[in-house]
Amino acid sequence: MLSKELQETVRTLSQRGMGVRAISRALVVSRNSVRSLLRASASTLPAPSGTPPAEQPRQSRLELLVRYLFKECAGSALRIQECLQKDYTLEIGYSTLTRFVRVLGLRPRHRGNRAHPEILTGPGEEMQLDTSPIWVKLGSVRVKLYLANLICGFSRHRHAEWFPRWRRFHVKVFLVRALRALGGVCKVVQIDNGREIVILGSGVDAVVAMEMERFASRLGFRFAAVEAGDKDRQGKVEKAHQFVQQNFLKGRRFRDLADLNRQTAEWCQQIFARKVRGQSFAPADRWEQENAHLQALPVFITEPSQFWKRRVDDRGRISLHHSTYRVPDRFVLQWLTVQETADEIVVLSGREEICRHMRFPECDRKHSPLPGYRENRSKRAPAGKRSPEEVHLRTLGPEVSLYLDALEARPLRNCYARLRRLYRFSCEYPAEIFLPTLHLALARRAFDLNRLEAVLEEKMGERIRDACLPPAPQLEARAAYRRGQVTPHRLRPLPESSEETPGVKQSFESPARLPGESARPARRREEEE
Repeated sequence: MLSKELQETVRTLSQRGMGVRAISRALVVSRNSVRSLLRASASTLPAPSGTPPAEQPRQSRLELLVRYLFKECAGSALRIQECLQKDYTLEIGYSTLTRFVRVLGLRPRHRGNRAHPEILTGPGEEMQLDTSPIWVKLGSVRVKLYLANLICGFSRHRHAEWFPRWRRFHVKVFLVRALRALGGVCKVVQIDNGREIVILGSGVDAVVAMEMERFASRLGFRFAAVEAGDKDRQGKVEKAHQFVQQNFLKGRRFRDLADLNRQTAEWCQQIFARKVRGQSFAPADRWEQENAHLQALPVFITEPSQFWKRRVDDRGRISLHHSTYRVPDRFVLQWLTVQETADEIVVLSGREEICRHMRFPECDRKHSPLPGYRENRSKRAPAGKRSPEEVHLRTLGPEVSLYLDALEARPLRNCYARLRRLYRFSCEYPAEIFLPTLHLALARRAFDLNRLEAVLEEKMGERIRDACLPPAPQLEARAAYRRGQVTPHRLRPLPESSEETPGVKQSFESPARLPGESARPARRREEEE
C-alpha cells in the first residue's frame, strides 16, 4: 500500500504527462501499483466537461446493474457477466468486469493459495466420480439434494445430475445415464471412500461391494478408490463441484427437481465450449481425441431396479418414498411386489404385471391415479358424528368399544389414522384372534398399534401351523422338541386354569423377536424358572 505522499506524487507526475513506466522508474514503484492507483483516481474524478452528457447516465446505469447483480449472484463475476449478456445485451470482458467490481469496492483483491501440481492423465484412461450434499431452493422450499458429477480426466467433459438421496440404486442410475450421454467409458472410474460403493478400507486396500463390482464389470470399467487424506487426487471433480456452487446456483430459480436437472444439462452444454479455469483449453478442444479412446458400452444395458414389498391399503393405494400409487380394487389389503426403476414404478402380483406408474422423486409427496378406477377417499366424519370405520368396530363387541374409548382419551395425534388402522386389522384377521388379542391389549394398556400388529401376526402364524401340521404326541413328548431342537416347534401350552389366550401374555410383555433371531435364551430362562 502506497503512502499518501507517494500517491499524490504519482498523480502529479501523471498530470504532467509522464508515462507509467517513467513514473515507476522514478519512484521505484511497480507498474501495476501505478496503474491501479491511476485507475482508482480516474474512477473517482468527475467526468470532464468535454464528455457528452449521454455517456454519463450509461455509466451510472452500468454501476447500478453491477451492484444489483452482485447481490443476486452472490458475488460471482462469471455469473454477472452471463446475466449482463443474456438479460441486458451488454458485452463486457471478464477481466474488465472484475476490475470494475473492485473499483466499486464490492470485493477486495484476493490472492489465492499456491496452486497444487496437476495430475495428468491420458485420453480414455480415467474418469472421476464424486457427490456432495447441497441445500437448494426448489420453488419456495429449501431441500437437501445430492449433486453427482462424472468428469473425464483428460478433456474435462462432464455430466452432472441431482438426486434427493444417494444410495447404490442411485449410483447405478447415474452411471448408466452419464455413460450413455458421454457415449463410452474409461478404463478406471476414480471414487472416494463412500460406503455406497466401498464397504471396507480405503485406497489400495478398499473392498468394493460385490454388487457394484459386478455392475462395473458389465459396463467395462473398474472402481479405484483414493487414499485416505489425498485431497488432490480428485481435484478435477472437486473443482467441478465448486464451480457448480459458485456459478450455476447463483441467480437461478428452479421450480422442482426436474427443472433443476434440465437447467443443469443445458448449463453443462454451455460450458462444454468454455475454457477450463487455469487451463488453456476447453473440453470441446480435447473431446474428439478423448472420445476416440473410450471403450464402447454393451449393446444392451439392463435398467437398474430395486424391489419392495408393499401392502395395499383400504383405499387401493401403495406407498413408496412418501408418494402413493393407485392399484386395482381387487388387490385391496394384499401384499404386492413393487419394482422401482429410474423412471417407472411397476406393480407385480407374483409374475403378473398389474400396472405401471411414472416414478416420483423421493422429495415429492404426490399421488399417481390409475385410469378407469375411482379414487376412494375416506373423509373424516363431521364433528359430533362417528365415522363408518368406528361404527363398524363398535359393533364387534364391548371390548373393542372400551379399547377405542381408551385410545381416544390418550393425547395422541392422528387419532383418525389409528382408527382406520384398527379397522384394517379387523378386516384382515378373524374375530377369534382379533377380539381376544384386543381384550388383553386393553388389560395391559398396550396402545402401540405396531406391537398389536406383531402379536396378531404371531397368533395368525400359530393358527396356520396348527392347521397345516398334524399332531404328533410322540414327537412333542421329547425334551429336545420342547427345547426347540426338533422342528416343527410348537409353543408349550399354558395351564388350563389360565384365562388368558396362550402365547398372548408373553408376546405383550416381552419385546418382539426379529426374524432369524434365536429364541433359545428365552426358553432357557423358562426352564430355569
